[in-house]
Amino acid sequence: MTIDKEKLKALMEIMIRDMEGDLSEGEARNFHQHVADYETMTQPATILALLAEIERHEAWRTAFLDERNAQMRQRDQLKAENEELRKDVDLVTAGRVKLAGAMSRLRAKHNDWTAPEHFPTDELVWCACGDGFPPNSYGAGFMDANNGVCWSCDAAKEASHD
Repeated sequence: MTIDKEKLKALMEIMIRDMEGDLSEGEARNFHQHVADYETMTQPATILALLAEIERHEAWRTAFLDERNAQMRQRDQLKAENEELRKDVDLVTAGRVKLAGAMSRLRAKHNDWTAPEHFPTDELVWCACGDGFPPNSYGAGFMDANNGVCWSCDAAKEASHD
């Protein structure tokens, strides 16, 4: 069943104005037609159709609010997980800083370190901090990929920028 809501609204406004005594002459002359239209439009089937539409909208609103609340709970859970990950990153960064500091202290304490005899010093890849790495080692590869800075210097640089 289709309901002409605009026409029903106009009829309701006319009926209210009739109750208040505010009808124009033209509306008063056609009042009997308006009453007949009103009676036709307010049949039980029409009222039931309007109530069904209201219920459908209320069900949609409830489903929408339930979905929104579920999304908000998920967002809050993701925020909490993100905060835990941030804490882990902070711990890792602090660990790298401590390790870089320990390496620096060891270097300072043992500044007389020399390359093993089976690696001639001219075949080592040297970092500005004084660490030397065999050409095929992880340290040399790290320096090659990190603009000539070893992993220890990189960790110290990161710590100074935090």
